Amino acid sequence: MVRKFFALLCAVLMLAVPAGQCFALEGGHIYDYADIIDDAAEEALEKDIAAVIDTIGMDVVVLTADDTDGQESLAYADDFYDYNGFGMGDDFSGILFFIDMDNRVPTISTSGTMIDYITDARLEEMLDAVWYDLSDGDFTGSVETFLLNTEYFYWQGIPDGQHRVEAGPAFDGFDLLMTIIVMGAIFCVFFFSVRAGYELRGSTYSYDVGANSTMKLGHRLDRFINRTVSTRVIEEPKSSSSGTRSTVHRSSSGRSHGGGSGRRF
Repeated sequence: MVRKFFALLCAVLMLAVPAGQCFALEGGHIYDYADIIDDAAEEALEKDIAAVIDTIGMDVVVLTADDTDGQESLAYADDFYDYNGFGMGDDFSGILFFIDMDNRVPTISTSGTMIDYITDARLEEMLDAVWYDLSDGDFTGSVETFLLNTEYFYWQGIPDGQHRVEAGPAFDGFDLLMTIIVMGAIFCVFFFSVRAGYELRGSTYSYDVGANSTMKLGHRLDRFINRTVSTRVIEEPKSSSSGTRSTVHRSSSGRSHGGGSGRRF
């Protein structure tokens, strides 16, 4: 009876967690399911992560996987963070670095207060930095680079004017095609209705342009002598919003996350 109850409980828990997130966590903060970090390096990295956590007071997680079960990299990272109980404080503050060997992209997911530290501009810098290591096949080095950047931007503090912006809805190719078709149809209806309103249907009326119009041509020559014309380029002020903006989205758990994916390696 006890065994049946235990089996039923496990089944319910597995159904409650999204596909691809049913991992047996072995503790620590590195989850190398793609097996790309050797044991000695992983042990050293665990100590480095513990030191960073002590410094920033927020959670730090490293994840690797070679199969995301069809999920997008960022969604997979968000779900792993949420459904496995990571994060510190009431807002589950922390950051996760995901080396996605399935889609071959680096991904960073932020949560809680860490969203405010890692703005879109800083996120782009971090993803570019780890990409160089990943493109060289240096997976351990990419984690070290990630940790250094995380601590660096923490000490930089939350930028003045930092604000969160909700990510807009996805706009795929089908949406674009349908928009073009609808706009084209609206244009055709408008064009032909206006044209029909101005047509003199069934009429033999002809406007005599020669008899009812006049034209007068004149000649003028402007001379610019002993005049100096100065020109200069007036640059538009550059917006600093990208440096202070943190774009956020909702994960499948309903929590707010920042982050994104970088270039393929």
